[in-house]
Amino acid sequence: MAKDLIDIILVGVQIATLIALITYVKKTWDMAVSTEKSAKVSEKTLDEIKETRDQEVAHML
Repeated sequence: MAKDLIDIILVGVQIATLIALITYVKKTWDMAVSTEKSAKVSEKTLDEIKETRDQEVAHML
């Protein structure tokens, strides 16, 4: 009887661990996607800053 209870508890712990792992992977994936989007926005912003600077320099010459 005690062995059966221990086995049931272990299965429960393993299922909970699997759910936690899946959740962790999903959240990590979401963060990676958000980071990639942020990097693209930063790159576009930098390109606009460079373009504005080049235009200002061109007007000065």
